[in-house]
Amino acid sequence: MDGKRLHPGNFPEHRFGKLRFVHRPGRSSLLVVDGVRISTKTGRVGRQAKGGIYTKSGRLKSGITSVVMFVMVPQVRLRKRLNVKRAAQRWAGKLPRVIDSHMGRSRG
Repeated sequence: MDGKRLHPGNFPEHRFGKLRFVHRPGRSSLLVVDGVRISTKTGRVGRQAKGGIYTKSGRLKSGITSVVMFVMVPQVRLRKRLNVKRAAQRWAGKLPRVIDSHMGRSRG
């Protein structure tokens, strides 16, 4: 993972499996991975279970579960509210006149 922070864009699906979106009305949505093995000693997520998640008899293999990998946070993108460059250009022509008018008042 090149030492970069893990996010859905660089998630190693080849190791853990595909991310599945879980919508929860009124609460944050989740991205989960199904069929991964959890280490009993460390509690860390291991690789995706090989050969499926069920035994031949149809029971779920032990230690296999779905794991929440990401909690989705609602976000919006806001446009810039203040354009400093445009404001500076607008006042650049007016500034000498404003300074002169204020200097004239202070003298008199």
